[in-house]
Amino acid sequence: NKMQMHTVSRFLIVAIFIFGVYASKEETVKTYTLGELKRYDGSDPNKPILVALKGIVYDVSSGRGFYGKDGPYNIMAGRDITRMTALSSLDEEDLNRGEEGLTADQIKDLDAKIESIYKPKYKVVGRLAVRSTSFKFSIMEHWKVLLAVGVPCVIGTAYGIRYMLSHKKAKRRT
Repeated sequence: NKMQMHTVSRFLIVAIFIFGVYASKEETVKTYTLGELKRYDGSDPNKPILVALKGIVYDVSSGRGFYGKDGPYNIMAGRDITRMTALSSLDEEDLNRGEEGLTADQIKDLDAKIESIYKPKYKVVGRLAVRSTSFKFSIMEHWKVLLAVGVPCVIGTAYGIRYMLSHKKAKRRT
């Protein structure tokens, strides 16, 4: 019985470790600051043209005629166009402001535009860096890491306590 418990627990620890290694090998995407994103504004024909929507960076180079140097949407190139797209605006004041001041209906319309225009046409190449200096941690985004690290710690702690208690009992008997 004790041998079976050790075998099962070792199997669980190895399985959790393997899962953690697998989970950590997810494809990593580049994170762009607004300054870095600005370098991809269509002014250099050898560089891709990038835009950010709701924190996701898209390569819109295939639409160079629209977003390129002399294109009608060049103002959007190399920028966070979330607010601008939601409002169907070409006002420079709506650039690089994320979802600031948008209503629920405007965000719903924005999501529809992203799903119908950007996701089918353009490749996702990264994420926009969080502008806030406050620490944000999402359990939903990091659950694999928490599981991979947390479960072995809990199991290890439980075994450590069990080992200490069994040795205390053994010393009392002698």
